[in-house]
Amino acid sequence: RCAEWNSSGAPIYLAEVKVYKSNGTLAATAFSDESGNYSVVNGLSAGNYYVLASALDHGSKLYNNIPCNGCSVTGGTAVAVTSGQTTSNINFTLVSNIVSISGRVTDSTTSAGLSGVLVLIYNSTGAQVALGVTDGNGDYSTTVNAGTYYARTENGANTGYLEQLYN
Repeated sequence: RCAEWNSSGAPIYLAEVKVYKSNGTLAATAFSDESGNYSVVNGLSAGNYYVLASALDHGSKLYNNIPCNGCSVTGGTAVAVTSGQTTSNINFTLVSNIVSISGRVTDSTTSAGLSGVLVLIYNSTGAQVALGVTDGNGDYSTTVNAGTYYARTENGANTGYLEQLYN
């Protein structure tokens, strides 16, 4: 029985917790409740296990808060389980993968902000994943999963401006 929390201390609902045997094979899966708590209810035999926690829009971690993005599950801290006893305090703090992209689109001569410009965000394969629209000051903001992106302007009604690509 354990708890899942995000980096601001709020519980994460439906975080997935996978328990692996010492040889790296999956032994059990559990999901956190509204309070961030989870339990492996099918029982585990005595031995050492590795635990991996993950949640939508959050990075994965092995116990004891070891970041894991495609890592070997046996690279975590082993959890010793005793038959017939509850193993508590196998807790995780997951960090959100959601980041903000923001900026300002301006006239290159006057430095005045341009409103109504679409800022299209593309991933490394060229797929559009987000967009922002500039306000009256030329400012925009949008959110994406952490990663590498490219931004391109689509000027719409702002005639006379070149569309730009930023990487």
